[in-house]
Amino acid sequence: MSLLQLWIKTRSVAKASSESGLTLAELLVASIVGILVVLGGGYLLSTNLQVDRELADSSIQRNLQARALEYIANEVRQASSISNQANPPTGTDPITTPACTGVVALRLQTLVGGSLQSIVYRVDTAPVDWRGPRIIRRCGPPLDGNGRYLAAPPINQVFLDGVAATPALEPLPAACTSRVAGYTDTSVSTSGMRTDINNTSRRSVQIYLGLPLERRIAATNLSCADIIATIRS
Repeated sequence: MSLLQLWIKTRSVAKASSESGLTLAELLVASIVGILVVLGGGYLLSTNLQVDRELADSSIQRNLQARALEYIANEVRQASSISNQANPPTGTDPITTPACTGVVALRLQTLVGGSLQSIVYRVDTAPVDWRGPRIIRRCGPPLDGNGRYLAAPPINQVFLDGVAATPALEPLPAACTSRVAGYTDTSVSTSGMRTDINNTSRRSVQIYLGLPLERRIAATNLSCADIIATIRS
């Protein structure tokens, strides 16, 4: 057999061997690699979806937080006086409803129907069917569809749920804005709501709300925001 014939025969055998298909070992390796690729892709997809949910939850909570602060600030602007646990109300406080008592984060006195009525904000343990660990209750005169006070007995309602637990804002954590000079902090822990009243005028208050993020997506799992409101009357 010539060298040329031997070369041709060797090439033919190699070609036939390469066309005969994959070995069992090669199939197993290919299957394992395919499974790893699928699992890796599924993990990345799941992670991306989780991050999207976390960002959406965080955005919703911060939006509720901003709306709640603006609502309370609007009530402060319409009030005749403000007080909290560290700064008790001056003069006669007409509030008598037992449901409105407890550790007070903020107390307002507002003129309704020609007489003063109290509005109380306080932190409470979240009941069943409400997001915890804490809620904020508002006890005061009800409002009509246009946001005006009704001359009616005070009602005790859940104002905001999903509020941080004690002692989230005692003292103020790094996630919160520093207290403005001239304001006195509340002397008792009120969990996720804190009010610092101006020492001199007692007509202005810095209000903090702390909401826990449902999932830890940032350096802190506490969303803290504040607003300063002043009595207009």
